[in-house]
Amino acid sequence: MNKEKLIKICNIVAFIMALSFVLKLARDAITYHTTLNSAPFYIWVIADAVYYLMPAAFLYLIGRLVKRAKDKEEQEN
Repeated sequence: MNKEKLIKICNIVAFIMALSFVLKLARDAITYHTTLNSAPFYIWVIADAVYYLMPAAFLYLIGRLVKRAKDKEEQEN
């Protein structure tokens, strides 16, 4: 796979996951009722951050590392 494509795919998927986190957080904020849920709302936010933001950050870092390696490779040539 071309490094440029890998960088784009990593960044796009990371953006989609971050956007999904924001949308899920908004939906949870609308539907959350303290009388029905035993866990506080911040626990829901932390769980969603683990599910969405950590993988998004990981993919973004992979994209950045591949870009740095590609740039270093181009400078050597």
